[in-house]
Amino acid sequence: MQGIPRKNAAAAPNLRRRGFWLALGMTLILAAIFGLIVGANSIQPTRDVLQSLAQIGATLLVAYAVETSWAVKSGGPLGADQQWMGVVMGIGAAGLGGIALALALSERLAAGHWIWIDQLLFGWVAGSLTILGCLVVSLPDLTDSWARRIRRGTLDDD
Repeated sequence: MQGIPRKNAAAAPNLRRRGFWLALGMTLILAAIFGLIVGANSIQPTRDVLQSLAQIGATLLVAYAVETSWAVKSGGPLGADQQWMGVVMGIGAAGLGGIALALALSERLAAGHWIWIDQLLFGWVAGSLTILGCLVVSLPDLTDSWARRIRRGTLDDD
């Protein structure tokens, strides 16, 4: 099944970019909330917790890659709707950044450093991996729902 052709193919890269920045913005807001919660409660994760989060994130990233490639190959809206593609790409990039930050914060903690910026960065780790996990869990159902809407011809194409 082929993706639905866009009415204005020239606008596709801009829509993808807008979706990408939208996803990073959502992650930043969630990261700030988590960071403020961590800071307000003086929560300091251990090195093992940070390394475990990095491992969980890496597992989620593999699942994300498999599911996203499946969704694009199926010809669903991820292949047709450039803004959704941008959102999915932004969530993946945020998750990859969260993994890298978890590993970096683990080393900073081992060296005895933990200041307010580390709390905010830990918020990014928690926020980005939460959003990535939610995407991994919901993407099969969303793709199935979109595929049914495509078959019925009810998928809105802006």
